[in-house]
Amino acid sequence: MSNIILESTCYNIKCLEEFLARKGKGFELPLLGRSNVGKSSLINSLFNTKLAKVSKTPGKTQSINFYKYNKNNYIVDLPGYGFAKVPKKVKDNWVKLVDFYLSNSENIIALWWLMDANNYLNTSDRALLDYLQQYMLDTYIILTKADKLKKSEVPKIIKDLEDLLGISEDKIILYSSKTPTMFGGKQKLHFLLKKIFSL
Repeated sequence: MSNIILESTCYNIKCLEEFLARKGKGFELPLLGRSNVGKSSLINSLFNTKLAKVSKTPGKTQSINFYKYNKNNYIVDLPGYGFAKVPKKVKDNWVKLVDFYLSNSENIIALWWLMDANNYLNTSDRALLDYLQQYMLDTYIILTKADKLKKSEVPKIIKDLEDLLGISEDKIILYSSKTPTMFGGKQKLHFLLKKIFSL
C-alpha cells in the first residue's frame, strides 16, 4: 500500500501562495528534471502507485504537484524544463512557478535533480547549474533510465558528475522505473528519504 497522496496541484502563483500558507511546517523534497526524464515514472514506481500521470509526450507536467508523504512531508513534482516544442508562454509560466516556489518555500529540505543516465548534463542541464546555485540546496543527482546502461559505463558517469558538479559519489544514485531494484536504486532512494526526512 502506498504512503503517498496527491494533495494539491498548482498552475499559478496564487495557488502556490495559498497552499504554502496553509500546508503547515512539513518538509518538502522537490524533484526537478528535464521534460521526459521520468519524474512521474519514478514517483509511481518508488511508491507503488499510479498517482503521477505518465505521458510519452514531453512537457505534459505543467503544474507543481504536492504529494503528501508519510503524514506531514511532501514530495514536490516540478514542471520539466528544456522542451523546445512547448509554447514560450507556457515555458515562461513554468519558470515563474518554479522560481516562486524555490524562492518562497521555507521548508525545502533537499532537492532531487533527475538526469537521464544516457544523456546527462546536456545543454539544458548545464544551463540549470547557475540557476540552482543561487538557492544553495542540498542536491542529490538521480540518474533515471539506468536500465539502458552497461555496468562498465557507470564508473565514468559517476566520475564525470563528481568532477563537473563537485558532488560526492554518495549523492549520485542510479535508478530505473522499469527495474527499480537494479543497482539497488529503490532501496537506496527509500533509505535516502528516511535520511532526508529523519524518519
